[in-house]
Amino acid sequence: VECDLSHDYKTKIMLAGGWTELAPVDVNSKVREAAAAKIAESVSGATIAEVIKASSQVVRGVNTMLLTRLNTGAHYIVVVWFDLKNYIVTTLKEYTGSLANFTWPMRE
Repeated sequence: VECDLSHDYKTKIMLAGGWTELAPVDVNSKVREAAAAKIAESVSGATIAEVIKASSQVVRGVNTMLLTRLNTGAHYIVVVWFDLKNYIVTTLKEYTGSLANFTWPMRE
């Protein structure tokens, strides 16, 4: 949601429960670190080469979804939950669909 708070600038407001798209460069470094650690632990020899898309959701903390491209060429979805103390990876799932058609949350 964008709110025009003055004639000089706009800001995005995160609504509780809804997902808000983020620019990949705006993803918190601690979220990136948690995602990278989980990828390294779960996918042999893999590192995050690029964050393609990102979204966040406020729910008793903050969920951040990253659609990533790994150095292996595979794409993974990583969801990191920050509970105001810890960064916890709650979802790690390979994504094999079309990047052009990717939406979050995914429809099963």
